[in-house]
Amino acid sequence: MGPNQESKNVEVKNSKSPRFSLKSKKVKILLASLVAVIALGGVGAAVYVNSIYNKPENVLASAMGKYLLDGKDKNFDATMTMKMLDEASVASGMGSVEMKMGVQMSGKTTQIEMEANLAIFRLRGIVQANENGNLYIKVKDLPALLGSDVATAYGIPEEMKQQIASLDEKWIEITKENLAQLSGQEPGSSELDKCTEALYGALENDDLANDFDKFYRKHKFLVANNPVEEELDGKKLLKVEVGLDQAKLKAFGDAFGKNQAVIDLVAKCGLNSDEVVAGETLDGLKNGKMTAWLDRGKRELVRLDAGGDSFEEATKTGEIKFSMNVKAPAGKIEAPKEVVNIMDLVKNFGIDPSMLQGLGETSGV
Repeated sequence: MGPNQESKNVEVKNSKSPRFSLKSKKVKILLASLVAVIALGGVGAAVYVNSIYNKPENVLASAMGKYLLDGKDKNFDATMTMKMLDEASVASGMGSVEMKMGVQMSGKTTQIEMEANLAIFRLRGIVQANENGNLYIKVKDLPALLGSDVATAYGIPEEMKQQIASLDEKWIEITKENLAQLSGQEPGSSELDKCTEALYGALENDDLANDFDKFYRKHKFLVANNPVEEELDGKKLLKVEVGLDQAKLKAFGDAFGKNQAVIDLVAKCGLNSDEVVAGETLDGLKNGKMTAWLDRGKRELVRLDAGGDSFEEATKTGEIKFSMNVKAPAGKIEAPKEVVNIMDLVKNFGIDPSMLQGLGETSGV
């Protein structure tokens, strides 16, 4: 090989373009930098979105909406206390009343276990409104109640006291046919039946839920004041004081109230009177306050406290407090098997069932 050929070969070797290699140190640094920028940008975006998603007012709205509107099984304990300040209530022993409730809702069945504590007596019982259309009632503490001044004040004869006492802790059944007979209406045609069906229909209405969500996003009327982290029963929760933006609440109501399902529900439950629409039924309750404890991660309601003062004109007549603690659903609620029918009961008391016709209608049943 001659000199010229050797020179030519050298020139060819030196003229080759550098290849793009992932093994190149500079390329590795460039890729690492690019990945870091993308990662940091993604993390930044995620942090920003998460901060918006986890804003206290958004957590509050999501948790409250989920609990009240998802139609799923519910289970909670609640306590209501009422302190009445007027002289008549205090003199009658009704100045202080405490009501404890254990509420279970499964499908279309609701069961409430209650305990009422007054200065003069205690009364416990269970009420179940079953999906089969029947009501079941169990009353406890009847012997003690009948031995109190209450029974004496009402002049209940001794024989009747014994009959009533025999019902202690027994289930009393009121079938939908019994309700119809008492109200003089066909089964399912009472105002309560219509309202209940309309309510369950609303909870199962996906379009209504979507409308609620859409209009709430435009008019966020729930306000989460003074949010803090607080430990409750070993769990770290978000605690907020719940407020209402009245202007946004009105705008939401005006928009959402045009939904036909809402119109039907309001009409069937008898809530379309001028007094209710104007809020006049709430004029006697003032100084209202509500506090909620929320599981921020699950966006769930854990505890709710509320309270206020009742007034007649400018005079404070009472104080009301309410608290509830959410529990895990307890499963299907079965109808009682051993029962005493209401019609057999009234016959045993020597009451003609025909005398009770119309009673359910006047009482709102």
